[in-house]
Amino acid sequence: MRTYHQINTVDSFNIFLREAKPLFEENNTELDFFGLNVNLDVDTYHKLISMNRLRAFTIRENDELIGYSTFIIQNHMQHVDHLQANQDVLFISSNKRGYGIKFLIWCENQLKREGISFIFRSVTRFNDWSLILKRLEYSEMDTIYMKDLRE
Repeated sequence: MRTYHQINTVDSFNIFLREAKPLFEENNTELDFFGLNVNLDVDTYHKLISMNRLRAFTIRENDELIGYSTFIIQNHMQHVDHLQANQDVLFISSNKRGYGIKFLIWCENQLKREGISFIFRSVTRFNDWSLILKRLEYSEMDTIYMKDLRE
């Protein structure tokens, strides 16, 4: 049985961090961000939770964590009367991806209930799932480029 949960406190987020470590590693390996290791900024996550500016959602199958999504909440800079949710991360274990669409919709509904006007999601070139977003009526807005300056 699949269940969805929202993480609302620093304590529950810390429990999630310990439990999700294997999924963080799987996500990092899958995307291979320039050979970087997972190194979460836990202090900032805690501050965002305390400021009510982070939304963290999980998906479980038979009580086993199989995926998660986090969003940073802020006022839209040019339209201050609207809140936007910016996807920080979305990951579902590779052998459980068939559950993704329902999880995306559940997360959207949670955010909508809170009065969020806009959701911004990112799709990497390494794992392009933009067709799913288009099917869910998302509009392509920007293309983001990244440059590695560590040379």
